[in-house]
Formats: sequence, C-alpha cells, structure tokens
Amino acid sequence: MCEKEYTAWEDITKSVTLSLNKYLEQNRRVRGAYKDEEQTSADDGMKIDRLELQHQLFHITLDGKLHLAPIAENPRDVLDIATGDPNWVFDFAARHPSASVVANDLSPARPKRATPNIVFQVGEANETWTYSQRFDYIHCRQNHRRIEEHRLFEQGLKFLKPGGWMEMQELCNPIVSDDGTLAEDSSLAKWAKLLVEASAKLKRPADNPRNYASWMQEAGFTNVQTVVHKWPINPWPEDEREKLKGLWNLYNVLERLEKFTTALLTKALGWGREEVHALLVDVRAEMQNEDVHAYFPV
Repeated sequence: MCEKEYTAWEDITKSVTLSLNKYLEQNRRVRGAYKDEEQTSADDGMKIDRLELQHQLFHITLDGKLHLAPIAENPRDVLDIATGDPNWVFDFAARHPSASVVANDLSPARPKRATPNIVFQVGEANETWTYSQRFDYIHCRQNHRRIEEHRLFEQGLKFLKPGGWMEMQELCNPIVSDDGTLAEDSSLAKWAKLLVEASAKLKRPADNPRNYASWMQEAGFTNVQTVVHKWPINPWPEDEREKLKGLWNLYNVLERLEKFTTALLTKALGWGREEVHALLVDVRAEMQNEDVHAYFPV
C-alpha cells in the first residue's frame, strides 16, 4: 500500500458531479429532444449517469467533435453499430438533420420523444447484416469486447458507399506510463496485465484496438488512419483539461472496478472472489495515487 491518504469515494463523486455539470453548462450544444427531459443532475443525491460521463469524456477528448473521419458535411445514410447508450446517436442526428441515422442494438434505446431522423433497430452486429442501403459513414464506439472485429470490418466495407468512411473509437488496455512511474511490480500493473490475459482467454482480447489499422487494411480498407489519445487514470496531469479527463476517468473506472474485474478473473482465470477483493484494495489506492502517471490509450 502507498502511504498517501486517498480521496474518499464520496469526495470523488462530488467532484465529478460538480465538474460534469459545469462542463455541460459551459458547452451547451444542439442536442436531441430527449435531453429536454433527461438531464444529468447533481440534485438527487449526486447521481451520475456514467454513460453520459463517458460520452463527455469522448467529447472533451475530441475537442467537441463526434467523429474524426472527414465525412461529407451533409451525410445522408449513417449507421451506428451496437449503440447501447444513445448519446452519440442523438448528438449526431441533431448536428446533421439531413442524415438518416440507423442505431443498431440488441436492446435499442426508448427515448421519451421521437427524433425524426433516427431509426432504432434491433440487431446483432456479429450476425450477417441485411440492410437495404449502403452508408456514407459507419460508427462504432466502445464495443471491442462485444463484437468480433474481423467480421465487423468485412461487413462494414461491404455496406459502405464509394468514398464512405468507417470509424472505431475505442479504449485499449493495458494502462501504460511514459515516464516509468507505473512500477512493473505494482498491484495496478499486475491488474492491468491480468485483464488482458483474462479477456484473451474469453476470446475478446482487451488490447485488440491496437490492431485495428492492420485488420482494416486486410479487410480492404484504404486511407486507414490511427489517432491515439490518452485518458489519465486520475487527475495527475498539470494541464487543466487533461486533469479533468483524469478525474472523470477515475470515477468511470472505479464505479465498475469490482464488477468487471471479478467477472473476468473468476470466469477466465479461476480466481476466488476474496482473492480478487484483496487485489483490488491495493489497485484502488494506487489508481488514486497522482504520483503514478499512467493512462489508457484511446
């Protein structure tokens, strides 16, 4: 264990809630009608919509952009694969009223109000696609452990219009450090390696995104570009924007840490729950240590 005193979970939650609401207020933008009735708020016991927080992590990371692919100014046909949380879909549809956006998911979102240019469609991304049209742009975010990527790229290319683009936005494990402050023998480094090992045994490797460029080229894509951003594990950076990303990402990880780590290590590696719990005591402490300058590549 590190000697430093760590911030209580309640303090982290309060800091994230206040900073997220301030960011949303300062960065008001055209959004889907569903936002009129469904707002992230600190008023009800510091409740945080983690998926909204994750969406804003991408928003601040990409300087307010929803995509990096140089798509046409007025795209007509857009497909979002394995949508899950619909924040990106609503934002894209609001910014591009000319577009018809198909949101594909096994359990499509059910907004309180209809949005004319969004079609929520039930579908399994890993099965054979049966769309009647091709798309100007296909988008997929945070799905690398749910989708078989080789098949995704093959189908994506088949359903793109000539000159169309496909874009993947993914967090990649394991965490890394550029300055050696993530000690190889630390619990945090051990945890990061175990996640990759366990996910590989379950046939959904958590480090797959680093291979996307070569896999897309193998599938037949051209002009493939990779852009790597950093999500700090905590507010260790000096830059205020990076510090904010670190704070939000700290909450984003800690909020689900026990659940996803236990699921992976018990199922894939045969760990006992008590063994996982003991590891995570140190992982939580080290993850909040601002002397550790680690980050997730995105």
